[in-house]
Amino acid sequence: QTVVILLDERQKELKKRLEVSGVSEVAYILSHFLTQFTVGMLGSLFLLGALFIFNTVHYVSFVDFLVPFFCFLVSLICLGFLLSSFIPNARTAAGFNFLYFAASLGFAFLCKVVVIPSTKSAAIPVILSIFFPPMTFSLMMFDIGIAENSGIPVQWSAGYFPLGLG
Repeated sequence: QTVVILLDERQKELKKRLEVSGVSEVAYILSHFLTQFTVGMLGSLFLLGALFIFNTVHYVSFVDFLVPFFCFLVSLICLGFLLSSFIPNARTAAGFNFLYFAASLGFAFLCKVVVIPSTKSAAIPVILSIFFPPMTFSLMMFDIGIAENSGIPVQWSAGYFPLGLG
């Protein structure tokens, strides 16, 4: 979404108009970052709040669920800023975002079902996770779900960091 908004503003030349009005580059980028972060965190808090209000989570604390959402959100916003430099228009960006997200989920599934069980190595998922934040997020949620269903408490401070590596 960040990419589409930035490219739409570029096509309408809104950024140039804001610069003429006296808005600095830092203020422009920070306003987009904070807006996207606030909207994303409110959605995450709403979703997680519903999970805890309806008592569907028993072994994972609220903060342990919030950490992957926070990391995922920040990485996608930063990726959006990066991609807005290379993609020419908003329509192309929307298609690219869909393909990127679908590829990330496909890689996560392949790593969890094929790569990790056959090689007993986490090297490939870790390398792919660097370039595909949705993959990291889905692997973390998968591991948290397994821990929840198995009755294993997830404790970040105890050295257990669910990254889809186990």
